[in-house]
Amino acid sequence: LLRRPIGYFAVLGVAVCVFMMLTVVSVMNGFVDKIERAAKGLFGDVIVEPAGWEGLAYYDEFVAQMKK
Repeated sequence: LLRRPIGYFAVLGVAVCVFMMLTVVSVMNGFVDKIERAAKGLFGDVIVEPAGWEGLAYYDEFVAQMKK
């Protein structure tokens, strides 16, 4: 495999592609983690939404209970 110069180029090409792939995956994973942390800062851990269009029943009582 390595007797001809083209064999060296093939092995070098595969090695460079694997290195680039590992680098890109590592950078993208770090980017995704950073975006997830930033998005978590925008929203709370618990989101309370009504089930329908009529709104949240007993809203005042709910807020009073949450403030306790």
